[in-house]
Order: sequence, then structure tokens, then C-alpha cells
Amino acid sequence: MDYEARRRLQDSFIVDNQSVKNKDGGLQLSDETVPTFDNVVSGNKVEDNAVDCGMTIVSHVANHGTYDNTISNNWSVGNGAAGIMLDTPVPGGIVSNNTVTNNYVEYNNLGGIGLHTHAPGSIVNGNTIEKLGCGQQGGSASNESTSRY
Repeated sequence: MDYEARRRLQDSFIVDNQSVKNKDGGLQLSDETVPTFDNVVSGNKVEDNAVDCGMTIVSHVANHGTYDNTISNNWSVGNGAAGIMLDTPVPGGIVSNNTVTNNYVEYNNLGGIGLHTHAPGSIVNGNTIEKLGCGQQGGSASNESTSRY
């Protein structure tokens, strides 16, 4: 892998996977070592993951960022925390301009979709959440509204 490729995670696809009954969470898209952007997470099933979120879109490194990703057509049911979480626990962490569309979430312990910051100076904004199908944690079976956060 060349140096430039190691400096970023972009233009990748996480498609048609199953993450079921893990001890922790399901799928995570993160900026652990490089900024993470322009990725597609679609058609995945994350279910009954014990203690964490079904899908986590997160920034763990200040000024890297997890942004401009598309999270679509996924199934997230019965997870220990949120069905899909967009968050950053660090000052300077950035989770922005992601699109979460046409996902189904139900029976997750912290609700369907979560937006969360843990520290001053962290940024979670410009994200679009639309066409969400919700079960028992609240909301309606088909929500055609679009929200920007």
C-alpha cells in the first residue's frame, strides 16, 4: 500500500455483511488512523450485539474526521446500545455530512438513531437522517421526513 493510501480511508464499500450476536457491537466506521470519508455502508444486517451499538459512525481522533459517508438500506435490530450511532468522544473529533437513509431499526436499547458528543469542541453536524423505518423504540413504521443534525 502506498503512503497516500495509508493516510486516508475513502471510496470503500461495506456491503451485504452480517454481524450477529457479538460480545460487543456490530459494524464501526472510524477515523482511528486516518480520516474516513466517501464510503458506503449498505445492505448489512447487525443484530443482537450484546453491549454496544449496531452500527457506529465515530471520530476517535481530533481533526481527522468521519464525514461524507452513506449509511443506507441496513437492518439494525436488538443491539445493546443505539441501532445506528453518530458520535465522537474526543475534543476536536468530527462526524459531519454523513447521510443515513432508508435503514430499519428496532428493539435497540438506546433507541434507533443516536447523535452524541462526549467532549467540548467535538463536532457532530451537517448529517442527514431520512426515510427511517422504526419499530419498538419509538417513531413510526415509515418516516418520510428528512432531518439535518
